Amino acid sequence: AAASAAGAGTDGLSGTLTLRPTSFTLSSDNVTMIKICGANSGRIFMGGSDGSLYEVVYGNEEESVLGFGLGLGLGAGPRKCRKLNHSASPLSALVPGFLKQLAPETKAIVDLAVDDLRQVLYTLSEDNAVEAYDLGPHGDGLRPIGVRLQLQREAKSWCERQASSYRPAPDARLFTPGQKPGSGALDKIVGLSVVPPTEARGVHLVAISNAGFRFYLTTASRYGGAG
Repeated sequence: AAASAAGAGTDGLSGTLTLRPTSFTLSSDNVTMIKICGANSGRIFMGGSDGSLYEVVYGNEEESVLGFGLGLGLGAGPRKCRKLNHSASPLSALVPGFLKQLAPETKAIVDLAVDDLRQVLYTLSEDNAVEAYDLGPHGDGLRPIGVRLQLQREAKSWCERQASSYRPAPDARLFTPGQKPGSGALDKIVGLSVVPPTEARGVHLVAISNAGFRFYLTTASRYGGAG
């Protein structure tokens, strides 16, 4: 499937939002883009049903994809944007199709959130896992931060540690996989919300579950710095 894009601009005086058609077209290659999220820098990220993090790479309308990618400005071309898969290995194109089918199934990315002040991109997968990416000081990079955090497992472990120290905490069984939906257990995380520095310094992200639990996350290491 292919999608066409329209650009949006805001009149700073009247606050009017104006849509302008572009000639950008992009094939999804039979992948459903569940979530699309833009950064203040102009970058556009997409979460795919195949579990991959994609980015729409585009340039000025008079530039071709080759000109934009190499900075050569070689003139207009038939396609002015392309889809970049940040989750794929550079060698994945060399792997035969039957071997790819034997690989473990990757859960879909169901939500994205960009922290434009801290330059961090967050992804939420269907299996309640959160990943963070450092966009760099100028917002033009993409580097994984830390490890993939499985919130259901981490919440269960935290509750068990609290209980062993006789500290108040929810029942760890609420976060055991296989609990019936609607039982008050953590069935799934339904959304991510960035916490700006003006509201909290130690908390960077809030993940909200369908049962009402809120998980407060940070990209700062307990030993200082990012982690």
